Amino acid sequence: MRLFLLSDSSYPIPRIVVYQKILDIINAGKASAHLHYYIVGDHFPTFYQDAYEAHSNVTLLKKYPAEKLISEVTNAIVVHFGSSLKGSQQFPQYFIPLSGPGWANNNTLFQRLQSWITFKRFIKKATSVFATNIWTQSYLNLNLPKKSNTIQNAYLPISGLPQLEWVSISAAKQELTQGADYYLALISVDHFVNTLKEFSIFKKWQHTSMALVFVWDTPQQMEQAIQLQKGYKYRDAIVHTLIQDLSMEELAGTYAILWGQAPFDKIPWMEWAIQFKIPLMLDTAILLPDSFANAGEIFNFQESTALSNHFKLYYKDEVYRQTRANLGSQWYETYQKEYAQNTAIRIPIDLHS
Repeated sequence: MRLFLLSDSSYPIPRIVVYQKILDIINAGKASAHLHYYIVGDHFPTFYQDAYEAHSNVTLLKKYPAEKLISEVTNAIVVHFGSSLKGSQQFPQYFIPLSGPGWANNNTLFQRLQSWITFKRFIKKATSVFATNIWTQSYLNLNLPKKSNTIQNAYLPISGLPQLEWVSISAAKQELTQGADYYLALISVDHFVNTLKEFSIFKKWQHTSMALVFVWDTPQQMEQAIQLQKGYKYRDAIVHTLIQDLSMEELAGTYAILWGQAPFDKIPWMEWAIQFKIPLMLDTAILLPDSFANAGEIFNFQESTALSNHFKLYYKDEVYRQTRANLGSQWYETYQKEYAQNTAIRIPIDLHS
């Protein structure tokens, strides 16, 4: 059976998230000899292209050849993350949402409405919509209650993450922070100034070269933050980047990650960080599903000195930092086992034409 995997998306999903998810699917289907994968896209990073082509049952296709091929075959299925392939409408369409339209980088009310309309259209046309974790399921059921009968839980574990050498991590650190150790922070602009204040307390205590790297969803958010930090005493230790530019090496090189906000589209980054033995700090303001309660250390980021105390703790006590990282790994292993036991569908094994 031909399985077409579409690497494009109508939503601002970081490309690396899609590439890794495609690799997860291919590796999860290794036991199935009847599947041949056609990965549709114009360009893939070297690591992922090599990882895909290491499988004899994988073919990389640009969009036009893929459209031509699917118009000529009689047995195919399509898996996508918010896109379509011309000429494939007669075949089953399986939609795996990796982001919701609420996070699309749109500037007008019309564009936001259009984004929701498109999202609902993908769901309507889908043979099945798959939530690959509890968080995604909760989001879809909350925002699309009338479509809940279309949404199914499906098991798709992470597989084949890059085996990163310290040399590549060190090079990424050099480019990101000029070699300084760093924390990653995914927070809202509203909480940016408070986070800077907490980081100031930590810097006064420790007199360290530690940097704080803020990861933003949009250029507009990043520009707002840059304007807000003008005059900040430790601004040379503050770095800004966009989520679509964040690399695996930069993720793996951090001391710990602050999650002041975490919509379900950030779950892949959480899972990868745990795989790389990076501890997570989670704000109590995040609406965490119960099953994620042990993914990291949860505390109130807005409480005075809470963040600065944790900055100091993770920096000074390596045993504590490693313990928190190990607890995250133990949680993830347990969570995956329980999710697999309670989920009937396996991607791609259980997809049918």
